[in-house]
Amino acid sequence: MTYTIGQVNGYFPFVLNSTTGSFSVTQDLVYATQPHSYSFSVWCYDNLSPSLSNNASVTISVIEVDKYKPVITPSYVFLTLNENIPLGTVLASTRRDVGALSVYNATDRNAGPQGVLFYTSLYSDPRFSVDGTFVTLTVQQSLIVDYIGATTFVNIVINACDPHVCSSDFNIYVTILRQNDHYPMFSQKVYSVTYNDSTPPGQVIPSICTDQDIGVGALQGVVFLNTTPGVFSLNPSTGVLTTSISMDYRRARGYTVVLLCRDTGGLTNTSTVYVTISPPPNYNPLAFSSDSYVFNVSRTTPPLYIIGQIMATDEVIWSTTLVYSLQSNPYFIIDSLNGNLNSPVFTPGERSFDINELSPIGTSVATFQCTDADNGTNGQISYSIPGGNIHGAFQINQVTDVVEVVNLLIPPQNIASYPYQLTIQCSDHGVPIKSNVTLAYFNVYQDNALRNFTSGFIAFVNENANINDTVITINASFQYPSTYYFIHESVPNVFTVDTNTGVVRVAAHLDHDTVPVYTMTVVAIRSVYPARNSSALLTIYVRAVKKYRPQCMSIFNPAILNTTTVGSTVLQLSCSDTDPGINGIMVFSLSMNYGVLGINNDTGAIYISSPLDSISHSVLNLTVLVSDRGSPPLSNSYPIIIFITFTAHIPPVFSDFLNHSDSTQTDGEATVTVYPNDAYIVSNKKISQESTVYEYIDSHDTRAIELTSFKQEAKMDH
Repeated sequence: MTYTIGQVNGYFPFVLNSTTGSFSVTQDLVYATQPHSYSFSVWCYDNLSPSLSNNASVTISVIEVDKYKPVITPSYVFLTLNENIPLGTVLASTRRDVGALSVYNATDRNAGPQGVLFYTSLYSDPRFSVDGTFVTLTVQQSLIVDYIGATTFVNIVINACDPHVCSSDFNIYVTILRQNDHYPMFSQKVYSVTYNDSTPPGQVIPSICTDQDIGVGALQGVVFLNTTPGVFSLNPSTGVLTTSISMDYRRARGYTVVLLCRDTGGLTNTSTVYVTISPPPNYNPLAFSSDSYVFNVSRTTPPLYIIGQIMATDEVIWSTTLVYSLQSNPYFIIDSLNGNLNSPVFTPGERSFDINELSPIGTSVATFQCTDADNGTNGQISYSIPGGNIHGAFQINQVTDVVEVVNLLIPPQNIASYPYQLTIQCSDHGVPIKSNVTLAYFNVYQDNALRNFTSGFIAFVNENANINDTVITINASFQYPSTYYFIHESVPNVFTVDTNTGVVRVAAHLDHDTVPVYTMTVVAIRSVYPARNSSALLTIYVRAVKKYRPQCMSIFNPAILNTTTVGSTVLQLSCSDTDPGINGIMVFSLSMNYGVLGINNDTGAIYISSPLDSISHSVLNLTVLVSDRGSPPLSNSYPIIIFITFTAHIPPVFSDFLNHSDSTQTDGEATVTVYPNDAYIVSNKKISQESTVYEYIDSHDTRAIELTSFKQEAKMDH
């Protein structure tokens, strides 16, 4: 059969095989600049005389191929938002005219419809919306954090897609900061109240605290920071104080109460209430044991000789020390009897302390030592912080001198440390009260939990590592577990990281020969307030694992009869692979089996799968592919030629001719020997008789079969 193409007009990038009728492409097909379809006629002719022909209409359509993957740059972006950000705020977009907080690019090199992009969100959050026309991330729901926690973290993953393929993941990391705009405030910073002696309980002091914030920053409550137990009751919701006992001047001349007001955002404020108790009318708590004292001395009485004692009492319960003095007299002195003679002293003096910004409320950060040489109550010490305590960040125990954190310690962003300069005061309980002060520097520094990222990480992994094998564990924080990890890779989806534990695992098959080194950026994000993030380079080296290709020995080209039975082994391959384990297990396959051959995938035995009478080839050209089960697999291929010797039966019509020419001929069989390079086979074709020469008519050629008298053997003429 012969094939030809009809008339073709214009550009035609195809060629027709005149023997097989198959088409091949002769030039590159470019959908954007060349025709999208080609229509023409194909004619086929037989090789007989007279020749017969037929034709068919053929249309070849060129389909556009998506050659390029969409690309988004950069591959990720960090956004830090306040929780009260207005709805409708555009956070990120490919457009520059929408006022987005972050702008990035999405491109596709494909032409025509293949380059038209749309966008989809793989991992989204209902509080944000993604426009499918262009990457626009918009706030569509309130971001108010409805629990007491410093921050919340959201990872939004977006893909840019053309009609066939999508880009690598584009990550938008959003940190939502609680927005606490106002400190809780008392109606007055200082309240001063005076009660008469014997004023009954139930007196109300309106020390009310309020907070303008709502949600997270709303008022949480009021507590005592310093008070005398049992004297006052406190409404924790409003801060209102109420006296619980009658005022008694003999018990105390007054009280000092310090209140702490806190909101749910962790901000605090304080207020001091001074309660003064007036004495009863004409009240004098002091009384001498006698109206007058008489002491006798002589001229020879030595100095400092005790000549007598003056005694006095005080009805006021809280006063236990009386101070005596003598009006000016050049001859006598009076012992003050445990008077308050000395001021307290700090040892040592000024001091400095370093404090982590994440120190939780209640953490003890410093102690001070103040001593007083006086005895009794004159030597008793109380501590206070009269200055420098910004936002009420610290408090000192009045008795034990321990300084504790009572509010969030937040250095300004991008400042390594922030100093608090506190004035620490110690006072005695003497009359008059004597005090001393010292300066304390509290250096609040940014948490360094992410600092070890600056040096980067290096890891090694074998190329035959299994999926999910652990490569390395990265750790940015030992003290604070609320850290999230992310990877931005040079080759996506080869490694994964557990966002909570920092464990990096294999996600795809590795090949040292293809990619020996992977470099990627590891990002750690601390979710506690204040939020911090840091990044470092992670380099993973892929170790080469020694592997061998399968090898086959002593392959020969067998010859078989066309009568060989189905299931018979034609050739047993002898192959080996020296790799251990799964890398050394071989798999066999045939590139072409002509419909009559098969191969055992495990042993390499080639066998007859169907009767050989069904084919018209005397030479079978095969390619055996031997692969191992390694990852990736290694293979070798081997060409094999199988020769077939045919034993054919002369058709019944041919037998009739034999019987006609020789009535004594009883067997109509003729043996036809087909030579190795002969592609023509005797089959049931018409046979004609001319003298003693019979012709075999084939669709491709005419061969003569010469029959000798009474001999049942015929040879194909070459």
